[in-house]
Amino acid sequence: MARASDLVSDQHSPDFASDPASDAGVARIQRAAALRLRVMSAIILAPLVLIVTLMGGWAFAVLVAAAGLVMVFEWSRVIDGAGVTRDSILHAMIVLLVAGLSGAGFPGLALVATACGTLAAVGLATERHHAARWPMLGTPYVAVPIIALIWLRGYDEQGLRHMIWLLALVWATDTAAFSVGRTFGGPKLAPSISPNKTWSGFVGGIAGAGLVGAVAAKLADRGDIWELILLSAFIAIWAELGDLAESALKRGFQVKDTGSLIPGHGGMLDRMDSLLFAAPIAALWLFVQGDGALP
Repeated sequence: MARASDLVSDQHSPDFASDPASDAGVARIQRAAALRLRVMSAIILAPLVLIVTLMGGWAFAVLVAAAGLVMVFEWSRVIDGAGVTRDSILHAMIVLLVAGLSGAGFPGLALVATACGTLAAVGLATERHHAARWPMLGTPYVAVPIIALIWLRGYDEQGLRHMIWLLALVWATDTAAFSVGRTFGGPKLAPSISPNKTWSGFVGGIAGAGLVGAVAAKLADRGDIWELILLSAFIAIWAELGDLAESALKRGFQVKDTGSLIPGHGGMLDRMDSLLFAAPIAALWLFVQGDGALP
């Protein structure tokens, strides 16, 4: 009868060596399982987001505020290694204040509150062992997009149109960037930050957003569709920069995901990274335009 020690020894022999083909098969199965989990999460969450977006008003403001609170504590988890800290509590209070002011129709005051809260965060952070910039950045990183999203949705009768366009644009950018990059590959976009992202995916994301702009222009029965196509493509660039910024943050602090709230997606920051950059740019463009209407 073979001894247990013989069996253990045999497992390290060439006969028991790892099979590359088998390892590749396992990897494919794991990727497929992860993709199924991502799809299931999207199927569950997307209708909720759409329904609340259609409702608008305080329902939308509350949803955005709730997402902001989650992101605040995820930010703290990444930066400090703990969700609830002195910094994160201050950031959470600012997020609630900013969402309340924005929902009540005072986005200007919300921006002032964000600036004051950022200065307060700097004061607290300088007392700690790490550089002040990281905890301080958590305040505007979350608060400014909250202001932009609530303002976009609440802007007169155009609000719903704004949000549907923006959400479709960001979704198309992310989906096209992933699909094109995986299909065509090619030179890496920023290998030191995100090794899997390629220039082909970057361009594909911009093209996907441009397509959304074209469809939106056609639905709005606009004669000149190029202005909205170019605006959508420009915002897509910022959306992809938001994705890269999130990757740089996680790589810098050596974390895989910002959280585990959304199965298959990670944390709320992981899911919202593109929108966090795209929403302020869209809001700024529409504000500068003056009438709150899409071009």
